Amino acid sequence: MFQGYKHIEGLDVLEWIYKHEIPPGQKVTYPRYTVDYRPEKDEPFRTRITAGGNLLDFFGNTTTHSASMETIKCHWQSVLSTPGARYCTADISNMYLCSLLPESQYVRFDVKQIPQEIIDYYDLHDKIHNGYVYARVKKAWYGLKEAGKIAHDDLVAHLKQYGYFETTTSGYFRHESRPICFTLVVDDFGIKYVNEDDVQDLRHAIEAKYPVKFKMQPTQYIGINLKWNYTTRELICSMDNYIKDALQEFKHVFSKQHYHAPSKFTPIKYGQRIQYTETDDNPPMTKDQVKFVQQVTGKLLFYARAIDNLMLHALNDIATKTNQGTTTTLEAAHHLLHYAASNPNGQIRFTASDMVLNCHSDAAYLVAPESRSRAGGFLFLGDKNRTQFNGPILVLAKIIKHVMSSAAEAEVGAMFLNAREAIPIRKCLENMGHPQPPKQMTVDNCTSIGVVDNTMKQRQSKVFDKNKDWLRDRMLRGQFDFHWGDGKSNLAEMPTKFHPPQHYRRTRPCYQYVEGKTPRTLSECTQILRQAHTPKQQQHMQECTRMQIQANIIKIFKRYTHTLLQNTT
Repeated sequence: MFQGYKHIEGLDVLEWIYKHEIPPGQKVTYPRYTVDYRPEKDEPFRTRITAGGNLLDFFGNTTTHSASMETIKCHWQSVLSTPGARYCTADISNMYLCSLLPESQYVRFDVKQIPQEIIDYYDLHDKIHNGYVYARVKKAWYGLKEAGKIAHDDLVAHLKQYGYFETTTSGYFRHESRPICFTLVVDDFGIKYVNEDDVQDLRHAIEAKYPVKFKMQPTQYIGINLKWNYTTRELICSMDNYIKDALQEFKHVFSKQHYHAPSKFTPIKYGQRIQYTETDDNPPMTKDQVKFVQQVTGKLLFYARAIDNLMLHALNDIATKTNQGTTTTLEAAHHLLHYAASNPNGQIRFTASDMVLNCHSDAAYLVAPESRSRAGGFLFLGDKNRTQFNGPILVLAKIIKHVMSSAAEAEVGAMFLNAREAIPIRKCLENMGHPQPPKQMTVDNCTSIGVVDNTMKQRQSKVFDKNKDWLRDRMLRGQFDFHWGDGKSNLAEMPTKFHPPQHYRRTRPCYQYVEGKTPRTLSECTQILRQAHTPKQQQHMQECTRMQIQANIIKIFKRYTHTLLQNTT
């Protein structure tokens, strides 16, 4: 951190000074000593001294743009779908410490924590003031509010000198002329290349300023394990030992029962006209219990977004009830941990495709607290014929903010949320060199489609109008093509509502990679989803499908009649 010690070269981040050298009114912070275990690093046992940035003021912009999970997954599938393409990773060591601060900060060290050898080597005896030794921070030291922004901007500016520029997709870079591109997350590069000479060019560009390590056959990126098969053009993603470590962190007591569902299911009484809600009269959670639930949801959210998307509905339901939750919410968190313990090694599979974005959209009306509805979405990349099934780029499980006045309005709200998520993904794919036709969005409610494509008229509702008009505008621009699909084959149904355990067990191959069972085509996926419903569910779904078909026939008849009248006139 300083100027070195004997044969050890220093990084010149800090410089010992006298206390009177600190400008008047300048705040002084403290050092933080952190330890961590990073098994993916060459040196897994890591100890660092960082700055206590909470005591220092910085009023500038601190936003740092990194590649999103969706961008990274699109990039992986671009590697699989490009003939001859390969994937490697790179990691810059101490990237922050290679950038200078525009204005120095100051820190003081307790002399009791400084070894006597260091005091003698730097001759700090006359710099000690009231038991402390002061230092000037010259570079972007870890812990400073502005450090991440400064280091990121320096790296982007440095790469631009060698022809590498950031596209309109945050965290995605391309070269001006070479067929090489990469995603960037802080100091980790995920690189797609065809020629190894291009990798060497990137290595040369980075090494001009930063120490960097390349892995030509990577097995991990941003904490996700990667199993590449360039022969079959497949990638299997997992997060080995993530759940095991999380369960140890929470001191989870394992159950003898196998949990197929991430949340408890209350059976539906089919045929009953009124479905009564259950009143939660249990006592509220204590502060420690609330903190525990927040830690569980925070820990499992990254894993759910990256690998096990079946957790997303349960996480969304728990998170919305945490602040005012009861012991029922605590039980739901423990149930989720039981599910994680029963299914600790989730995987998803990506295969080569035409890189055409597909989306299934669904909504569950009035299923959330305070008369809210829940939106679900399943976005994946397939072929031009829309017959290929693939691992998801994004699974949406979100409560619609406004109260919906009808099921059709809830469906339009879900379509709006899914389309809003799809727009940046569509732009990302175009930046990667994969032009997109109008994105097909499959919806199981013909009324919502009719309202959007202007073949039906709805009652006046400002929220409805906003979503409907936005979707219609995007449709007229050629970005979306809305299409009705059977509810039983809609992949977005899973994250919208609670399902029985046997439903999760039967449909798991569609959402998680199960060797020998996960489908490769949408028809195979549809077959699994149809067979997953119980006889009562199938009867209910058939009735809904019959009503949808009748509505479609009426809509076609109205169109025909309107056209006939116009021709007659």
